[in-house]
Amino acid sequence: MIWPRPKDPDSARQVDRALEIARQLCRIGYPSYLIGGAVRDSILEIPTLDVDICTSCPADIIRESLPEAKPWGPRRYSVFRVVTELGEIEIAHFRKELDYDGRHCVIQLVDNFEEDVHRRDFTVNAIAVNPDTLEVIDLVGGFADISARVIRAIGEPAIRFKEDRLRMLRAVRFAAKLGFRMENATLSAITLEGSGIKSLSAERIRNELSAIVSGPHPGRGMLIAHELGLWEHLFPERADDPQSRGWERKLSTAERAAQAGLDKTVMWALFLLPAGEPEEEDILAVADAIRRLKFPKRAGQRILELCKAVLYAKNFADIPLRIAIEIADAPYLESLRELVYIRDPNDDFETELARRFPMLDKPPFLTGEALKKAIAGIAGNEVRRRLIALRGAELSGKIRSAEEARAFLADKPRHHQRTRL
Repeated sequence: MIWPRPKDPDSARQVDRALEIARQLCRIGYPSYLIGGAVRDSILEIPTLDVDICTSCPADIIRESLPEAKPWGPRRYSVFRVVTELGEIEIAHFRKELDYDGRHCVIQLVDNFEEDVHRRDFTVNAIAVNPDTLEVIDLVGGFADISARVIRAIGEPAIRFKEDRLRMLRAVRFAAKLGFRMENATLSAITLEGSGIKSLSAERIRNELSAIVSGPHPGRGMLIAHELGLWEHLFPERADDPQSRGWERKLSTAERAAQAGLDKTVMWALFLLPAGEPEEEDILAVADAIRRLKFPKRAGQRILELCKAVLYAKNFADIPLRIAIEIADAPYLESLRELVYIRDPNDDFETELARRFPMLDKPPFLTGEALKKAIAGIAGNEVRRRLIALRGAELSGKIRSAEEARAFLADKPRHHQRTRL
């Protein structure tokens, strides 16, 4: 069978560059093949920039022949990446696993392509392409499983998952992305081995979850994780969600959000917030999940702030002015609007936001040096209160010019005390 090259223009450009690299390595005497996601997705006519090459070429020859290829990861894996304007092409040496503990593998670089294929995770990810002829090389029945729309572990499923427990979560990701069912033996092995996923590092779990969260069918991913018994291990803070009345809505909301192209921060918030209306303790649970999954500080803070804002948004008319202003001026406001609406199109947050702050689209009248001059001479412990009151007056339309803003700041603070800050 001749491999059908991608129809999507960007995918085709990325694949063409990878084919050039693989042919170059073949010409200097080292068998090299396209393998994995790009091969699978092109057969399915899915656009993809995930292009991998496997090769017998030693690292020193790759450095010499492909100066644009940069080493990546531990040296023992002999992995290189070529950066293109569309992403990265990965070049990895043929290898096999010698020993494992479910988290790490002892590997050996080999020159045998068949050994490399048989150590891979799922049949649909182990189809290769000869770069010269574009002939499909399928040693494990991957094409038949693509045709049958099945995720099947290569070899004995229990062994595959004991080698690396992250493969269980990868099975969820591929089943969700592709809309494939899980082959029975593969499914049974995951349900038996599922609790072992907790032994993986937080970073590996988070990275794989991120691919599901930002994938084309995150709601489907949630459902599959629950059906396989993985949800409670991945999200212990949300372990009760599948039994709640809001579970189906949570799944459909995640699907709608993905179709709307909402960003990863919003998608993570959807996963971490409860299926129903959030309460204060739910925000504490979100913070626990962010710490447990060891999010980078900035990313975790964005997700937590967005989740807190969802809690405040349901009573926006009644929250203190200080918090309302923080939300109105926050860089995440548009994300919050999208998140609140996607969770409940009938929510009145947008109405209350417009009612409380009709001048929301207007910038502050005083900024920079002008603002510094206006607050000069005001006691330090009073500055913050007056600035909050000023911003509230600007947003509500009570102040309509820079002159009025200066006068407001210069006035005695008696009228500032009337507003609950």
